[in-house]
Amino acid sequence: MLGDELQDDRCGEDFGDAPGAELQVRCHRRAGGPVDDARRAEFLVRRAFADQAAHNARLASVQRETLVGIRSRVTQAITNGTACGDVTQGIDAADQALQIVAFAEGLALHTHIDPDGTPNPAILAALDDQLGRVCTGTCRRAQVG
Repeated sequence: MLGDELQDDRCGEDFGDAPGAELQVRCHRRAGGPVDDARRAEFLVRRAFADQAAHNARLASVQRETLVGIRSRVTQAITNGTACGDVTQGIDAADQALQIVAFAEGLALHTHIDPDGTPNPAILAALDDQLGRVCTGTCRRAQVG
């Protein structure tokens, strides 16, 4: 899931010096590349689980905890981005994480419903646009080299 990729700490890796490059590279790793059969299957399992959770309080609790965990990891990535310079000071990391996660879920739904109408370059461009609203700086690690 998106939050898992964002939680990964790769301080020594060169992500480039574009604003928000690190967060974008990590999101591209998770959302990028051709939407393959494994990702389609994962999405279908998540959708089926959500359907069952609508009628089962225990599953609904697990679903909520999972979503909270994903948003928490994205919030941490944004907070880390603020510390390194990718993200401008004063950004509400939790609010931005909510927007990013909701946006990514929406993209996943569109790709599932209309795969021919959502080509991979368009998906990545949309994701870059959304992340570009949060990541407006350049990580200081990129500036050191």
